[in-house]
Amino acid sequence: MNQLLEHIQQRAEITPTLTAVRHSGEAVTFGRLDSAIADYSPVVTASGMSDQSAVVAGLLHSLPTVTRLSAAQIGAAMHDMLAWLSRDLDGGAGRQLRAV
Repeated sequence: MNQLLEHIQQRAEITPTLTAVRHSGEAVTFGRLDSAIADYSPVVTASGMSDQSAVVAGLLHSLPTVTRLSAAQIGAAMHDMLAWLSRDLDGGAGRQLRAV
């Protein structure tokens, strides 16, 4: 997951307006997602959670309609979004996903 955090930060620096992920009729750019993750990092650290928790918090903050889904649907949405974001990384699970 640290590799994913670095990937998001690099994309935010290079192409901040590029769409990072879409779900439930909303989209978030790499710049906005990176900013949300940075905002949540101190909160999750102070709560004793890992930096990776900030990625999930950043996604939920940036795509609030996802929070209206059922718990099972939120879990599936997180899985899909994390797979999509990591598709270009070594061993990325999103290689079977496609943009729509």
